[in-house]
Amino acid sequence: MIWVYFFLLMLTDLCGLVLAAFTLPGLWLMLGAAAFYAYLSRGAYLGYRTLIALLILAGVAEVAEIFVTGAGAKQAGASKWGILGGFVGAILGGIFLTGVIPYIPLLSTVIGICLGTFLGAFGIEFAMGRPTSQSMRIGFGAAKGRLMGLFGKGTVGIVMLLITLWVGLPIHIFR
Repeated sequence: MIWVYFFLLMLTDLCGLVLAAFTLPGLWLMLGAAAFYAYLSRGAYLGYRTLIALLILAGVAEVAEIFVTGAGAKQAGASKWGILGGFVGAILGGIFLTGVIPYIPLLSTVIGICLGTFLGAFGIEFAMGRPTSQSMRIGFGAAKGRLMGLFGKGTVGIVMLLITLWVGLPIHIFR
């Protein structure tokens, strides 16, 4: 039965990676699945140390994604309102532009998130009276930061998957 649990853990982790790419809480799903697997296996494979490491990785990745987006906008000269506009724009772009490219929904989501981030930061800064060129530079900085944050979060998700795969593998050869 443990192999069934392990298979479900891996399947859930893969779904978590996809959700993380959509800027949804996929890393937290992965952590929850690992905790449930640890509970079901009574800690025989995944223990509390691994769960703490996964918790730290997920938390750092979430904070870093938001920070990198804001830092990209701030470096280009954004105000706090411009950073907030980029954040809201990313959410709206991810929601409304997912599926625009019919056969590659993940790519259209990433494009939608980056475009929404750009438009949100640009729109707020332009509405506050900044020149068009400066507003565009801020929008591009925010979009670049968001893209870097997405890649960073995806990388952490892959690391979490590999840790879970290695430590949770239900054999004791390596112990």
